[in-house]
Amino acid sequence: MGFTVITYQLTEFNLKDGEQIDLGNFCGLIKIARSRDGKLILMTDGEYGIIDHTKPTPATIASMDDLLAFNLDIGIRREKELTYSNGLYLGENLTQGQSHKLVGQKDFDLPLLQNAQKQIQTLYQSLDPKDISEAVRLAHLFKVYNHARLQYPDFIDESYLGLMRILDALPNLRQKTIQFALSVSRISPELNREIYDKVMAVEGLRDRLKIANEVCKHVSKLNKDKFAAEIAALTEADKFIFACFYSAYEYRSKFVHLGFPFPYFVKEALYLEEESGMAYISPTQGESHVKTSRPGGLTDGDLVDIHCVISDPDEEKRFREWYFKLLPTWYFVKRVARAGVIEKIKDKM
Repeated sequence: MGFTVITYQLTEFNLKDGEQIDLGNFCGLIKIARSRDGKLILMTDGEYGIIDHTKPTPATIASMDDLLAFNLDIGIRREKELTYSNGLYLGENLTQGQSHKLVGQKDFDLPLLQNAQKQIQTLYQSLDPKDISEAVRLAHLFKVYNHARLQYPDFIDESYLGLMRILDALPNLRQKTIQFALSVSRISPELNREIYDKVMAVEGLRDRLKIANEVCKHVSKLNKDKFAAEIAALTEADKFIFACFYSAYEYRSKFVHLGFPFPYFVKEALYLEEESGMAYISPTQGESHVKTSRPGGLTDGDLVDIHCVISDPDEEKRFREWYFKLLPTWYFVKRVARAGVIEKIKDKM
């Protein structure tokens, strides 16, 4: 063929027997075929997209796998890199199953399992239609949590949104941003204090407390008659949790519901094993996308920040300087969502 070929194993789909799909070497995609041992494979041009070291190279944000998936109306995911260059077999996994969390006997909580099953079953066998509906809702929330766990970390946006849906649903009300953040801040004062102390113990994250206080003041000023007293009554730890989840809700409303992804760093949980504050809040100061790669380094106009889509300059500034820096990581949202479900079960005892 005259170029380097890299072969990947794809997540299975129903390719017609004996057929190959010629992809025309468009943007480095050669063909989809079935290997002799039955694997579904994608062949690509290994030299496509190499950055030129002598002149500027326009960057792209388009994922060819996503575009190909839409084109074929089937899911495309590369599971393993099978061969590289001269055909040497690699078999290197490209996807990560769930998380690195170590699980053992001590993690099994039999009373919690028994209580969850009992509450759902008791409500479902009630003569009250509202109890039956609540049983269906609780069972679904456990399913949502399980799916969020299965999707992490390879489908981070879906996993993160699933956990947010649980927090949205726990009060069983139509929540607006402030009510949502208040309800989350009240789930577990003990967990709030634990997370707050861990974040404040990291010197590079202490500025986040000042930002959280600014968010609380801003929200109180805008809603002086209705919510200012409730926010003022929160402890410092509770205010921090309030500000973080207010920021997460704003991001979902302004960006995710419009088709933007959550910033990539929410997937990260640095120093998770040590339970550091960096497992909850990222030290990242901003996120930009590279439009052009240059041998001599970036110049003005080579970076773009997605917050520019916000027309109100004051609101754009709040997203850049406040909400972005307070976004809870996936691990943060997961811990609070889990605590919320447990509290909901206790409410039914």
